[in-house]
Amino acid sequence: MNKLITDPTRCSILNAAERLFVRYGYKKTTVDEIAQEAHVGKGTVYLHFQSKEDVGMCWLRRLHEGIYVQLEQICREPLDAKVRLRKFMEQRVLLRFDIFQCHQRSMDEALASIPAETLDHYRQEFHQREKHLLRALIEEGRSQGSFSCPEPDQTGEAMIIATNSLMPYKQRPQLLGDRTEVFRKVGIVADLIIRSVDPNHE
Repeated sequence: MNKLITDPTRCSILNAAERLFVRYGYKKTTVDEIAQEAHVGKGTVYLHFQSKEDVGMCWLRRLHEGIYVQLEQICREPLDAKVRLRKFMEQRVLLRFDIFQCHQRSMDEALASIPAETLDHYRQEFHQREKHLLRALIEEGRSQGSFSCPEPDQTGEAMIIATNSLMPYKQRPQLLGDRTEVFRKVGIVADLIIRSVDPNHE
């Protein structure tokens, strides 16, 4: 189980940091304030995190871990594979959109403080994990006769690439539109992809 989620002291510090990021923004929040908000000593913060930037990176990773857990739950739902696949693609975008809407200022500031290569590494890591979930879901659909695609890995990767275009870090939420508009757009993408793997589609 991921320590970002299960270690109580780390969770307490990250919870405190998130509250302060919402209140003041990432840039204006200090390690002293995080320690005070978490009711721990400053040394305890540094025992668990190397720096404020490390706190920010772990906070971002925990947000993505929460998304991943919800996507895993979608894959396990007792629904038709096509329904789950569409829901997976929708929620992959909408969960990120909702988080970005709530934390836009702090996320912008935290992302700006982290080296681009580090961000790319972690982003690719999460995308790979999501692709593995998709591959398993596609293979399940193939075994049931719901999907027809010879390369589940490539199909899953195509779904990641297609929905990435609607991510809030690719475009500002203002450019994507409101949540209803984002839902409409991702629905169009999802329908196109599902039709492409549907053996019964003419």
